[in-house]
Amino acid sequence: MYGHPNRDGMMAEAPILINSTVKEYYKNPQFYALGHYSKFISPDSVRVSITSSKTQNDFNCVAFERPDNSTVVVVYNLSQKPIDFIINDKSQGSVVTNIGQNTVQSYIYWN
Repeated sequence: MYGHPNRDGMMAEAPILINSTVKEYYKNPQFYALGHYSKFISPDSVRVSITSSKTQNDFNCVAFERPDNSTVVVVYNLSQKPIDFIINDKSQGSVVTNIGQNTVQSYIYWN
């Protein structure tokens, strides 16, 4: 009901909590975040290097090459304001876009 220690031995919230006394379950925000990632990052994907020119602590990104020869870039913004950013791939070009406050977004393009 209260989560489990994570791999570092620290207590962490679980994506799903189960209250066996009343036979209920609760989905935490982590459940939906994991679901978002798993929809776009397929098995056998390989993480690739990505750099961010943003210096804000609440903005982050990660990129993967998928087995279908596509690249997925996942960005998240935990700040209270939208952030403009550019995805720039030397071989594919760039896209200027933005991400709303408290948002996770994924971008897929084929190589």
